[in-house]
Amino acid sequence: MAIQPIHKGNTLNASTQAKPVNKSQPEATNQAVHQLADDDSVKITSFAQDIQKAADVGKSEPVVNLKRVAELKASIESGAYKIDPQSIADKILQFDRKLPNSS
Repeated sequence: MAIQPIHKGNTLNASTQAKPVNKSQPEATNQAVHQLADDDSVKITSFAQDIQKAADVGKSEPVVNLKRVAELKASIESGAYKIDPQSIADKILQFDRKLPNSS
């Protein structure tokens, strides 16, 4: 049994035939994208800048100051190390005030 074609002759109609491409359209789109990109900007808060500075300093400084650790260890073992709770509380409050949305 043979399959009979539904359409005889050219099976392509006007909607399925290849259409000419407008080559200026991609260029216009690219120009619009580049113009938008030129207008874009980013603003970094001072808090974020401070964090970046701290991160940069952290990269250049050693992770642990072994000399200072040895001094503190000896001071604690000898009983000469004194804790100042008021100073610690003041430093915590100073830090907290620098954080955004702190009361």
